[in-house]
Amino acid sequence: MSEWKTYKLGEISEIIARGISPKYAESGISVINQKCVRDGKIKFNDIRGY
Repeated sequence: MSEWKTYKLGEISEIIARGISPKYAESGISVINQKCVRDGKIKFNDIRGY
């Protein structure tokens, strides 16, 4: 997929943190958790709001 660009998470994220799981919402800030990352790829269907 030569048209895809690769970034480090710190280059495209405002916050990268560990800790207590947030209370999720239907909308708001997108949260990419460990469930979203599989085989080195992000599963966008599993992203939730915060």
